[in-house]
Amino acid sequence: MLKISVAFFCSLLMCVCNAQDFHIPYPKQKRNEFARNFVKVLNSAPNFFKDITDKPLKGVDSIFTDYTTYNNKVKLKGSIYGRIIIDSVATAAYYYGSYNNMEIAEGVYVNLSNQIAEALGGNVLFKTLEGNNNTDWYRQTKIAFTQNSGFFLFNVYVELYKNKTDIDSTLIVVLKIKGGKPPFYYKLAHNEPINSFMFASALKARVKTFQRSKFYDECLGEIPPFICRGTRKTKDTLMIVYNKVGCKDLPDSKKEFEAALTNIRVSLSDHYVYYLPPPEKYKIREVVFLRFDDIEIARPKTLNLVLIEVSKNNYILELQFIYNR
Repeated sequence: MLKISVAFFCSLLMCVCNAQDFHIPYPKQKRNEFARNFVKVLNSAPNFFKDITDKPLKGVDSIFTDYTTYNNKVKLKGSIYGRIIIDSVATAAYYYGSYNNMEIAEGVYVNLSNQIAEALGGNVLFKTLEGNNNTDWYRQTKIAFTQNSGFFLFNVYVELYKNKTDIDSTLIVVLKIKGGKPPFYYKLAHNEPINSFMFASALKARVKTFQRSKFYDECLGEIPPFICRGTRKTKDTLMIVYNKVGCKDLPDSKKEFEAALTNIRVSLSDHYVYYLPPPEKYKIREVVFLRFDDIEIARPKTLNLVLIEVSKNNYILELQFIYNR
């Protein structure tokens, strides 16, 4: 019996980004039944598929084992059946059949990925991974919905499993859609005018040192006009703090923040993305930068730009290099 795990969803980087609404436009081709139903399922992800969840399944599903399982109201053309499975989060899961021939199974796997890309109007980001001894799947393609300014975190998974309990090693194709609103990451735009070449040059050097070291318990070097104020430590993090003081008032501090933000965006390479975390007390604005390859790591290194209200008419900019232990 094949056991398909959805526990890996817990390891995804979690953040709340309110700047973008996760809503996929329905395809114009009304005859494309798969596309319209797939978009319907994807648009119900933010409310954890409550509107498409049917009655609980009687008995144990032979494919999606060990989970509380519900019937799925939405059928996807080509699938054998669909389920809503409950683990740490609700997941819409579809079974696309079992195959004894690798070539046929891979054909179904690739065709399904292409159908999804077409349903999303080509606005997709693919990431394909090969399995190993630590994964249940043999191959996995993660799919993210993209917009001009960035993309939502991968929440669609096309997976090819090898059923090792069978003597003939049956291959199984599965589609999973994670419930909840995926966080939005902004791409870096390098066509912005840079305000300070001195800052950009210094920042690039400090970022290299930051990424190379596991922990760097001291100032990384000069980043004018920011001044290093030393480190702050908690049980889980080590933060190297730079700040800039002297903002006249709130409008002036916001202008300084935007200028620094532009310089950071231009300075970092395309390997970086950024997101907007939830607001916190005294933090007027905050932007978090991290490497694209780290977006699914639970506690990645981040570079944070924060505008802080110390008191009325007293604002500072902080540049934080954060090591998450």
